[in-house]
Amino acid sequence: MPESLILGSTPSGRHRFHALDALRGIAAVMIVFRQAPRSLQRSFPHNAFLAVDFFACLSGFVIAFAYERRLESSQDLGQFFIKRLIRLYPTYLLGIVLGTFVFLLVQVKFPLSAVPQVRLALLIGVQLAFLPNLHIFPTGALFPLDYPAWSMFYQLLANVAYGWLVCKRLARSRLLIALYLISFAVMLFWSRKVDVGFAISKRQVLSAVFRVIFSFVAGVLALRLFRERPRRYFDHFSSTITAIAIGAVFFLTLSAPFAAMQTKAFHLFSAALLFPALVFLSAQCKLPSSWTPGCALLGDLSYPIYLIHGPLLSLLYLPRISQAFQLHPTLQPFAVPAVVLVSGTASYIALKIYDKPLRAFLTQRLKTLMHPAP
Repeated sequence: MPESLILGSTPSGRHRFHALDALRGIAAVMIVFRQAPRSLQRSFPHNAFLAVDFFACLSGFVIAFAYERRLESSQDLGQFFIKRLIRLYPTYLLGIVLGTFVFLLVQVKFPLSAVPQVRLALLIGVQLAFLPNLHIFPTGALFPLDYPAWSMFYQLLANVAYGWLVCKRLARSRLLIALYLISFAVMLFWSRKVDVGFAISKRQVLSAVFRVIFSFVAGVLALRLFRERPRRYFDHFSSTITAIAIGAVFFLTLSAPFAAMQTKAFHLFSAALLFPALVFLSAQCKLPSSWTPGCALLGDLSYPIYLIHGPLLSLLYLPRISQAFQLHPTLQPFAVPAVVLVSGTASYIALKIYDKPLRAFLTQRLKTLMHPAP
């Protein structure tokens, strides 16, 4: 059996799971529609917040695929953490800078007295450090300068915790299954709902920790099952049919057109079983070469769209813009697609001229520091 067709031997270097890239792009776009202002009076996808759980599951799968064996052998936790920051921080910084400008424009009423000025300066400093707002500025959001960033903060914590467990040889499947079951129990019996984590309260913060652990660990376990036994990828025809079916199920799950899909039970089912299954099956799809550029682009743009769309949507709350949509209801259906188009275009430009070049430079600098020339 050719090695390139065996899943267990798939190299973790630059391999891409293109079906998963496509799902990431779909999830990012659905999130934009979910976060649209209610004043637009449109029917938006009810379950799009579950994209956060999908992202966490996908992160666990991809991080374990790319780093688990290296962490077990030679790579230390510090290097792993720096690599994760290099991957996440440039786009996060762009979102915070854009978000700060919009926050000052939309939510801050000038002139400010001395105390609010200090609080605002502290808030900007804390957010630039990739840390949450814990009652520094009077707002209920953990990341008011770019509210979608709250989930990336928790994912980064999950990455570091997982890396530490692997480095210490503690990340055995039995422990991960125990963490999975405990997190599921907390979400089932203690958390009032699945859509938690973005606000400042003890229940929200603790629920968010278990929410992210739950989905992240599910992704790691899916990866271990993926690698457990050598098996073939689906052939091109089967991959195409499977990918289309997975995309349809995923879109239906996030849009939730039926009342039964809008319940906590279905939300937990999606995060606990459906998303890990979709990730596992998608990883076995070897898509036609004509599909891969589009899927790769969706995957590349998903992260910047996720962090850039928040500030752009906040502009819709400006009185003049909000009143314009109220006075001209025929314009309302075009508001969110316009945000998707603008954020997608901005993400593509940022990816090409800012994010990828900066990450390449920082990665090379890290390699030089790790392996200095003699």
